[in-house]
Amino acid sequence: MIVLGEKSDGFEAFWKASGEGFDAIDAHVDSSLDTWLPVTRPILGGVYRFEARIRVPSKRIRDWAAVYWVDSTGRSQFDVLVDLLRGGFRPAGPVACFAGTGTGFHGQRGRGWSALRGNIHLSLILPVDRPTREVGVAMTVLPALAAADVVRSRIRPDVSWGFKWVNDIWVERSKLCGVLTQSICTGGRMEYAVLGIGLNVFESPALRPTPFLPGATTLADWMVEECGPGCEAELLGRLSWALLDAVEERMAQLRSAGPEGMIRDYRDASILIGHRVCVFSEPAEETPEGRGSLVASGGLRNIGSGLELALEGVQEPITKGRVAYEEDCLRMGWMPDDGRSFMGSKSQNSF
Repeated sequence: MIVLGEKSDGFEAFWKASGEGFDAIDAHVDSSLDTWLPVTRPILGGVYRFEARIRVPSKRIRDWAAVYWVDSTGRSQFDVLVDLLRGGFRPAGPVACFAGTGTGFHGQRGRGWSALRGNIHLSLILPVDRPTREVGVAMTVLPALAAADVVRSRIRPDVSWGFKWVNDIWVERSKLCGVLTQSICTGGRMEYAVLGIGLNVFESPALRPTPFLPGATTLADWMVEECGPGCEAELLGRLSWALLDAVEERMAQLRSAGPEGMIRDYRDASILIGHRVCVFSEPAEETPEGRGSLVASGGLRNIGSGLELALEGVQEPITKGRVAYEEDCLRMGWMPDDGRSFMGSKSQNSF
């Protein structure tokens, strides 16, 4: 048996995994599902498992080993799932965990994520069992593609949206969604992947604008159909199940057709290709701006099969760093007065 933490009101504390999987859970939280997703029955007083007889059923609910929801958590369920797998937990099928709100949520490289009530915070365990070299890139983009499949079905056709390298979905130059992927590999084989999806549905966080993140937005701002009074719970429910269905469909695509189509879909929906961009190194220490040193700037010609960036005038592909539109960097004073004079002056691609 794997036991994480002491009993408290944190998400980590009440997760206990045994050989029987997630049916062995000791819940120590004050949770209520009445205003979110209707279910047939709760498990052990605080964590809820969605069965087939719910208002908005998943198309293939039986493919999921378990789907849980918790109202509030003191730690990201993404980190909890990673720790469970590292500790030896091996679920027989995919597991999904939703959280209404909480603290300790984060994006890439530990950058904070505001988990506001009214949005979707989903973490998943997916069994993969494929060579890492074959599926590594595809699993990196899978949560973004799945989220985009849901977003595309909801927003107005005149709205501009797409992927901002490497793990964000932007709508009209503002961030709508962020994703994470963590893999558990043994001997060159990916056993499991943990995915995280944070989707702003009704609430956008307050933030300090930077070229990396000029603003945030919500799905409700751009939907084909407006969400009237009292529709919030139903919409969150429908979107939640739509995300699970989209994840299943993208996994099925990967297994049947390989990674090429997924990488092509990601590239085709890039908002950066054809624009002038700046690439900055990751700072040695996190700062409010998240700003490192300027590594390269130029027109983005393409995104390769490994998600590497091909910039005009830069000899080597760029595989790491943070990217921003050059016009935003110039507007916010992040580049020399003659920003274009930097183009091609460096070709380093690792930092």
